[in-house]
Amino acid sequence: SCVGCVWVGLDHSPDLDLIVFDENTGLKIKPNGDKPIDFFDLLLTDDFYDFVLEETNNYAAELFLTRSSNKSRISKWIELTKNELKTFFGLVFHTGTIKMPRMSDYWKTDKLFNIAFVTL
Repeated sequence: SCVGCVWVGLDHSPDLDLIVFDENTGLKIKPNGDKPIDFFDLLLTDDFYDFVLEETNNYAAELFLTRSSNKSRISKWIELTKNELKTFFGLVFHTGTIKMPRMSDYWKTDKLFNIAFVTL
């Protein structure tokens, strides 16, 4: 972890679509399909993912360039991809819908826990 670190030098922000709320009900923007991911993609756009990817990969590169020890747990960085980021966000949101006593319980393979989304 980085105590006291401040991100600086952001020269851009993601382009976000403006959604005007009025009294009409229903979706203003139609999803590309009827699967859950199609509705989820209405919330997190490609611009959002591109922004997070760029900043995450830049931050990782900066950490590797400025690290003072070769004893780090992370010895190399492979750039994060959009699919990996989407999977990560999906898992984070899904863990919010299923309450487990400990974070490690989400990754257990015992049938007692029976969380099929983890077994890929």
